[in-house]
Amino acid sequence: MSDGGGLEGPKRKKMKHDEEIDVAPLIDCTFILLMYFIVLQAMTPRMDANVPAAEHGTAMKQESASVITIKNNPDTQQTSIIYGDDKRGEGTVAGVTTFVEDGLRKQKNNVIIMADREVPHGIVQQVLKAAAKVEGVKLGIAVQDKKK
Repeated sequence: MSDGGGLEGPKRKKMKHDEEIDVAPLIDCTFILLMYFIVLQAMTPRMDANVPAAEHGTAMKQESASVITIKNNPDTQQTSIIYGDDKRGEGTVAGVTTFVEDGLRKQKNNVIIMADREVPHGIVQQVLKAAAKVEGVKLGIAVQDKKK
């Protein structure tokens, strides 16, 4: 569609059917980028989240709830799970379901999880899953009152 002015764009060289595109450099670049992101992710420091104060919600009474306390010893980095008051002693994640069932028999339909800030979230999730296996209980996580 030339109007005779001679302003045609550069013509493309037609590829022959026997020519192939070399994908080896593309694969190399992909692996270099992959390694870069893996190393970058490993070097990123993990920061503990500063849990916000509660703004909304209703409080559960401790008298009508089974309380599970999860503490982290900063010296040994060991996590301990305490059922109810300290008289029962330490327990395990496997024993949480039995503790909640005992509380349900005593008309304690609520379960309150109290965890230190230093406790890894994965352990809190394991305790929540073990407590959720018991039907008919309401789960709650203890938070601080909002500072005014």
